[in-house]
This record gives sequence, structure tokens and C-alpha cells, in this order.
Amino acid sequence: SLHDTLAVGDHDFCKFSIIPSVVLNVDIPSTIEGSWYRGDVYIGLKDAIFEPSSPIRHATELYKCLIPRMENRHILLVYSDGGPDHRLTYLSVQLSLIALFINLNLDILIAGRTAPSHSWANPVEKIMSITNLGIQCIGIMRERMG
Repeated sequence: SLHDTLAVGDHDFCKFSIIPSVVLNVDIPSTIEGSWYRGDVYIGLKDAIFEPSSPIRHATELYKCLIPRMENRHILLVYSDGGPDHRLTYLSVQLSLIALFINLNLDILIAGRTAPSHSWANPVEKIMSITNLGIQCIGIMRERMG
């Protein structure tokens, strides 16, 4: 706010964390020489305290990013890291993917994840590393509680 003092917590005393979520809507190349690193990037920033990460939150964010591009498309490939909110063996992740499948009216949903300790192979991780540099040393201003 323009006329308010920006007061943030001491970094040694409180936990103030911003968590980025990155979605890369890949423009599928028409030839084998094309790049899989082209497309639209969506970055969402969440407060770790008041907006905890969860599989259904990720599915909802993904839905909002995909809905403008899904006309006449009935196949979706979701590729993510192996974090706890994306681990395909967890029931909560499976249910969120089923909800995404139903809400997007898909015929096929393919979900994959990188092998453990190989997130470098995930195209979004290249974007995530740049994003993490950009959000370092940011203070979060909150309304007074109580």
C-alpha cells in the first residue's frame, strides 16, 4: 500500500516464506528439431503459512492455466517433480488428477514424474531456478492480526 510502512518479520525469528509454483504450457514442436522449451509460463507465488501446498491446490492452479488452451483438446500430459504434492503413488495426488481429468473433460490423462534426484531433467526446473533467484530477500507485508 502506498502510504503504509512496510513492516516485515525478522528473518531469524519468524518463518516468512514464498513458495513458487511454475507451470509450463509447452508448445509441442511440429518437427523433431523443434524445442520442448517453448510455451507459456505461469508462475504463482504463495505464502507458506496461509496458503499451504497441496495436490488439490496444484490441480486447481493447473486447471486455471489450462482452461483457455483446452478447446478441442482431449489429451493431457502432466509431468512434474517427485515432491510430496506430486508423488503419483499418493491417493491425494491421484484424486486431484481424477478431478482434473473430469473437469477438463479429457479422454486421456498421462501423468509422469522425474526419477528421484533427477529433477534437472524436468523442463520446468530450468525456469524454477531463475524464479528462485528472483524471489530471494522479499518481505511479506500482512494485515495486523488480533
